[in-house]
Amino acid sequence: MKLKYFLLVLSILFWVGCEDKDVNGDSDVTVESVSGTYNISSVTVHSGGDCSVDNGTSGLCLPDISVSQSDCVETGVGFCMNDDGDEIEGIDAEADCCGDNTWNNMGWNTWVVMFCGLTVTFSDDGTYVVYDESGIWTLDGATLTMTDSEDEVTTATYSGNTLIIEIIDAITSDEDCAEMVFTK
Repeated sequence: MKLKYFLLVLSILFWVGCEDKDVNGDSDVTVESVSGTYNISSVTVHSGGDCSVDNGTSGLCLPDISVSQSDCVETGVGFCMNDDGDEIEGIDAEADCCGDNTWNNMGWNTWVVMFCGLTVTFSDDGTYVVYDESGIWTLDGATLTMTDSEDEVTTATYSGNTLIIEIIDAITSDEDCAEMVFTK
């Protein structure tokens, strides 16, 4: 299932490092203004690997993977899936399925719900934490560069209390662009 692999890859891709000033030396953007915990607030997936194309969707339909909300049939049934993509027996309500687990409706599921509780925490010392992984971050103007422990780099656009991260991966097609917005 492409979604299972996307969810696993996503948690590996968020890593970060830090500077006191932006590239112009302006003191408007400081480590202290970036520092804090950012919660995922929206996710839009665009087919074709380009987030600027006006074809984004806010979710998908299960069990038959489809990105058309209007064609999706709600069944009122769902299941809880762990971070390995396996169904968890004994959890029968969405309210009981969070943390590293994901609730999946047999019907329409928003992408943001599928990333239930995803947060990124940036510290003043230039480190970050996502789940139980950590890395370093740097800020150059509005570009926040995140580097994980395996030297994989992800960039985000930083503005005030908002981070926007675009990740190219196979989600519902061979190449999709996931635009994820995090707010502090």
